[in-house]
Amino acid sequence: MKNKEYTFKLITPIFSYGADNRKHAESAIRTTSIKGMMRYMFRIAQPMLSSKELFDLENKLFGDAKDQTSPVRLAITFPPNAEIKPSQFLLHKPKGEKKPIIPRETFKVRMSLRPNLKCPSELNKKQNENLNEEELLNWYQSLLELSFLLIGLGQRSRKGRGCAWNSEKKIMNINEVKNEILCYLNKINVDKNKIYKFDDEDKKNKINLCVESVHKRPFIEKVEFGKAVKKQKSKEAWEVLLKKIDWTSHDIKERDQQKKLKHASRSENGKYYSATGSGTPRFSSSIIVSAVETTDGLLPIYTCVKAVVKNDVLDAKKEWQTFISKIEGNGGGGS
Repeated sequence: MKNKEYTFKLITPIFSYGADNRKHAESAIRTTSIKGMMRYMFRIAQPMLSSKELFDLENKLFGDAKDQTSPVRLAITFPPNAEIKPSQFLLHKPKGEKKPIIPRETFKVRMSLRPNLKCPSELNKKQNENLNEEELLNWYQSLLELSFLLIGLGQRSRKGRGCAWNSEKKIMNINEVKNEILCYLNKINVDKNKIYKFDDEDKKNKINLCVESVHKRPFIEKVEFGKAVKKQKSKEAWEVLLKKIDWTSHDIKERDQQKKLKHASRSENGKYYSATGSGTPRFSSSIIVSAVETTDGLLPIYTCVKAVVKNDVLDAKKEWQTFISKIEGNGGGGS
């Protein structure tokens, strides 16, 4: 079988738990969790596919519960001294420690393709030209790297946890990272055209979806970049950023509870939902915050996904911007 191995370095802590309740790093990051992250990344990067087309292609690429075996295999290995230590789970609260795998630790992902694999025709960017094994592995690699850049792994990954970087690549400057993300978005998308582009080619602060999609399901509408965060006194850059994210999430949740969601987004059926995530009514955040290390500091990344509740679309743009502005300002009260 054709196989490759990649080394990833954690950018933010991963709160992920195995059967032995986090006694060993190897039980924390599992292949099923990584595949789940990749599947979700794949889905939200396909705005032009119908739900049925997306379902069928996803099963071809990752397998299903019936008769399609996943064409790609993953294996995870950690160094024997991988550090796990108590850390606050929510940085706006003084209590509530859990044991994450801390940033700076590395782990290896070995990826292989099953023998006699036929590449799904939908991935062919040119007609009558099949991807060979090397090209297909590179496609999966791009998806894996983009997943760790935009989605993250484990608990609270929508709020900045679980980000990692392929450490075999050099640390890039901010513009290089932005270009990389745009390239990956268009590469993993199965549309024959480039459907994502920079809103402003000079500043490159935002990546927009540049085509119109009629589908009522979650997909990436824009990716926005914040200001680089640097270490402050005894606090690492990732601690500074995560505290801002947690304070902002806390403040918005308090506001929504006090006002009974009157400042939240309204769906087409007239109900209110918090576009940044809420427990009652249950709705996962439609804005995902992640981070990547650059030569200029830790770069916050805001991935805004079309907010859909029971086939109703929320107009979440105002809430997205409020959330981003608070983090980029004073973090809603934290510092």
